[in-house]
Amino acid sequence: MALLSPEEWKRYWDLGNVTTFERSFEDGYDGSILEFWEHQIDGQHTPVIDLCCGNGALVWAADKLLKSRGADVLVTGIDIANIKPFVKLKRNKRAYPNVDFIGNTSIEKLPLPDGSVGLAISQYGLEYARFESVIPELSRVLKQQARIALIMHSEQSSILQNMSLFFETFSKFMLQDGLAEKFQALDELFNAHRTIDSVRADDVYKKLMGEINRILYPITGKYIDAFTVFPAQPPANLMDLYVRNLFQVFQNRGANNRARKKDLDFQLRQIDATLGRVEDLRTAAVSDQELVQLKSLLERHGFTVTHCEDLLYGPAKDNFGYSLVAER
Repeated sequence: MALLSPEEWKRYWDLGNVTTFERSFEDGYDGSILEFWEHQIDGQHTPVIDLCCGNGALVWAADKLLKSRGADVLVTGIDIANIKPFVKLKRNKRAYPNVDFIGNTSIEKLPLPDGSVGLAISQYGLEYARFESVIPELSRVLKQQARIALIMHSEQSSILQNMSLFFETFSKFMLQDGLAEKFQALDELFNAHRTIDSVRADDVYKKLMGEINRILYPITGKYIDAFTVFPAQPPANLMDLYVRNLFQVFQNRGANNRARKKDLDFQLRQIDATLGRVEDLRTAAVSDQELVQLKSLLERHGFTVTHCEDLLYGPAKDNFGYSLVAER
């Protein structure tokens, strides 16, 4: 199964996603994830590079941590996609003088001088590269006294399990059941009417809602129409989020044809991007054997693995993958 191309990742980041967790952690990392990075980004190992940074979730977090410690440290995010985090996230470059990004760049061939980096970090990124290529390259650019700190997807993680369930369910909805086409037909029906009441009275609307609900019932457990008011509490999971988003297109933009179509197209692109990303995740997730190989590679290049364990997150102690630290 092939990994996503740089262009496919670019499309995902161009949607304005901050992390690969969709709307989660939009305000920054917390809990055990933040605690891990607080210990590793200490201001003593400088400068810092973030590998496979995407729109810079970890870059922004590192910059904030370093500022809080009074450290004047450059943090550079590097990604193979043509990323533009300042533009896509609408952040003012002047407010982040120590943040930089390098796009269109493989982490297996870094545009950095030998021995120029003190700390290499990556969260859910390094596993998308070939360990046998990236570790020698990191060894080249890192100083003689340096640190590598990683959080990686693992085959045992609850993230992989939950996202795999989403993938199987929504792949069927989109590819076999034609969910996207039915919502597009609903949009066209709204275009043909001048009032919401006339939409509701149309037999075609009733037929479409019946077809959509037959597809979605396995995860909603109830009948929903384009005017259903959802509860105020956050969505229960990613599937719940996307179902809400699709229906809310018609509530938020019911009478505005152009804006509604734009919103619907955006939501459908988000689903497609997420399906591709989950397929990528399933390919990249690190097995126990691959973890052993990574540790061996690090040791062969003069690093000592000082920390390697499952990262447990939240009250339920969900497995969020491997956390690993290596130093030399």
